[in-house]
Amino acid sequence: MAKKHQTLHNALFNTASWVFSIGINFVFLPYIVARLGTESYGILVLILAVIGYFAMLELNLGQAMTKYVAEYRAKGDLAQVNDIIGSTMLLYLLLGLAGGAVIFGLADVLATRFLKVPPELQETAMAAFRVGSVGFVLTMLVTAMQSIPWGLNRYDVSSRVTMAMNLLTTLSMVGLLILGYGLLEVVLVNVAVPLLGVLTYMVICRRLLPGIRLRPVFRPGPLKTILRFGLYSSLSRLSGVLRFQADRLLTGAILGLSWVTYYVVPFSLVRKLMTVTYLVGSVILPVVSGFQGKQDHKAIVALYLKASRLITTIAICVCLPLMLFGNRFLGFWMGEEFAAQAGLVVTIITAALLVDAFTNIPSIVVDGMGRPKVTGLFSICTALINLALVYPLGKALGVSGVALAFLGSNLLVGPVFVWYANNRVLGHDLLSLTRRSYLPPLSAGAAAAVLAYLLLAPLATGMLSLLAVMAATSTLFLLLACLTGAITRDELGQAAEYASPLFARFRLLSGRQP
Repeated sequence: MAKKHQTLHNALFNTASWVFSIGINFVFLPYIVARLGTESYGILVLILAVIGYFAMLELNLGQAMTKYVAEYRAKGDLAQVNDIIGSTMLLYLLLGLAGGAVIFGLADVLATRFLKVPPELQETAMAAFRVGSVGFVLTMLVTAMQSIPWGLNRYDVSSRVTMAMNLLTTLSMVGLLILGYGLLEVVLVNVAVPLLGVLTYMVICRRLLPGIRLRPVFRPGPLKTILRFGLYSSLSRLSGVLRFQADRLLTGAILGLSWVTYYVVPFSLVRKLMTVTYLVGSVILPVVSGFQGKQDHKAIVALYLKASRLITTIAICVCLPLMLFGNRFLGFWMGEEFAAQAGLVVTIITAALLVDAFTNIPSIVVDGMGRPKVTGLFSICTALINLALVYPLGKALGVSGVALAFLGSNLLVGPVFVWYANNRVLGHDLLSLTRRSYLPPLSAGAAAAVLAYLLLAPLATGMLSLLAVMAATSTLFLLLACLTGAITRDELGQAAEYASPLFARFRLLSGRQP
């Protein structure tokens, strides 16, 4: 893979692993649920949920390791790279053992008191939680190990391993269920596969970086560096929990349980689609960190401007059809009555996540420059303002008011954060950022919105025609984005150059078929 294509390669693979995971679940989940039964599958989900909540102990140390592995490798300091890796692995191991011990110790309480597990399944549930506690330790180690290829700017490698682990886990579960095994054996698979993942990463990392040492070590300096970055970075994760979970609880408390559904369904739809902007944008973290290691500030600014323009373009491409036709789609998908109750939630949340997308690249660049405190504090401010607005707006305007609280918090904090990151951290002119990175995609988006509303909207008379209209809207926007410079001719050429070997391989394979 040519070095100039590595970031594009990483972005595609990072997104592909996410799409692959969704596809695997879509295909095999009905069978797994049917064979396990709703109660046993519910226990499996709860075990994985408990492990997921305990994974909050991770403190975003993986992102810290990615940043500093990239930075010290750019400096050519293998000793520091090994100290960072060893110190992070020590922290992950200690946190994993602590969390695993708590899950193991609480297994009987979780199975018999806290969760409503039927009496006939309580023994199995307790055993499954205890087995799952071992899986938690291994999952933490996998999280640590996958951050090493990220730091080496090889997201494609981690994505391949992730896809292989997801496929192996799912197929093993299906195979066990076909053979007549049950919940406990399925949980054992979710322990065995992470163990295999750890061993796989050990082999891969040694090939990617000869001289690497993959063992826990105690180094006070690197430990302090990793913990400081991780703790501030974890503020952003805490903010995410508050913004994407607490508002649901407040919606239920203010409006009633049924209104939670009218809020969560459209919110989850838009958020799932917008995940692609984070998956694509996140791959620049090791690149920025490498430039930081070389003290190449001009390269950081150039990457920041280019990435901001492209992520804004992707975000508008996703959001534009949802803003224009989201309510109509919700009506066809969930029913007209549901769409009427949900009000303007789709449109408002789409606007909110579009605003949030403008903070994506500034957040990653600021973190890559070693300033996670800035992103963490701004994230917490956004979450607190959101929570403060939910009650008055929800009471006054219902479920649309809850969505407006989310939009309002992003509008109040997002532009301030972009200004601070741009002017104070990067030392760049905000007008230059606006002119070079924001205006080209925004002007293309405005033109596409007018044309789509006037020419395409009348064609959407059913679900299939609506999907075609939404796809045509995104395509129209991309064509206009090429004209306005949101996507440059050089970038189109690089994409074509990257894709040409793939098309050549496809033609070769097609030619061999009888």
